[in-house]
Amino acid sequence: VGEVGLSPIKRWFFDSAPAQPDRYHQYVALRLKQPLDAQHLAQVWDALWRRHDLLRASFERADGQWRQQVAAPGPAPAIQAQDWRGAADLDSRVDAAFARMQEATPLAGPLVALTHAHCDDGERLLICAHHLIVDAVSWRLLLGELFDGLAALARGEAWTPSARGASYADYVEALREADDAQRFDAGFWRELAAQPMQALPQDRPVALADARQSNVGRIVQTLDAGLTADLLERAGEAYRCRTDEVLLIALARALATRTG
Repeated sequence: VGEVGLSPIKRWFFDSAPAQPDRYHQYVALRLKQPLDAQHLAQVWDALWRRHDLLRASFERADGQWRQQVAAPGPAPAIQAQDWRGAADLDSRVDAAFARMQEATPLAGPLVALTHAHCDDGERLLICAHHLIVDAVSWRLLLGELFDGLAALARGEAWTPSARGASYADYVEALREADDAQRFDAGFWRELAAQPMQALPQDRPVALADARQSNVGRIVQTLDAGLTADLLERAGEAYRCRTDEVLLIALARALATRTG
């Protein structure tokens, strides 16, 4: 709660000086398989609003610098209700609703808005949020919690969001430290990229016209249970890297052996 430093990607966003920083939203339009209880939706939305700091974030420019504030937990913004039954221009109404939601979510906050609409073919849930507070990963988490909560309440069960871990301020500090480390690593890779590179050897020249999927050869190998566990679990812990990074290193070493 209070002022929180900008994460590296947010600093990049503002440093790039977009012409309309208020206009950088992401949208989700969901066609629901079954009716929603409006009170349940409001209850779950209020719990998520209080749980997730970034939903309560806002941004302002002062003395030439962008600053981020996180408001104290409080009641969530009201969910807009719409009745579009009998409307022939449903797509236009959805577009217009998103336009209104974008206008209602400036950088001064709130940065997210919800609309619950009744339509002839069922209900729609529209969510509009600024990209500064959501991305592809957080959408999945947020929507997962939203529908977990709705399902629990529909069953008559009590529900609360997942337990809180580190604060957003701690997360930003960890990102800053990681960003500093990456800047150090970047120098190493730039020096390496500046060195002359040897082309990979070819068994035979291949014309671009022949570079088709039908001409691709495949070699399939299967790892036993022990090697699979080594790859997916033990290697990452030992070398502090992900599985895809381990495989990339293995490929690089194989190519180095082949090329000398």
